Amino acid sequence: MLGLPGRDEQIENYQQLIRNAGKAGIPLLWSHYAYFIKAVIPVAEEAGVKRALHPDDPCSDDG
Repeated sequence: MLGLPGRDEQIENYQQLIRNAGKAGIPLLWSHYAYFIKAVIPVAEEAGVKRALHPDDPCSDDG
């Protein structure tokens, strides 16, 4: 995704998904994130790709 054509549009789509979830009162739970990470990290390790999480990701309430 990053560095590829359409990257910015994909980010904007994801941002809109988060906005819509918030408006609908749908929480983005840590369990959903954990499910994703547990599925992705083993593949990244097999491929020799390092993953990291920035201290502000997901961002705090103040931005």
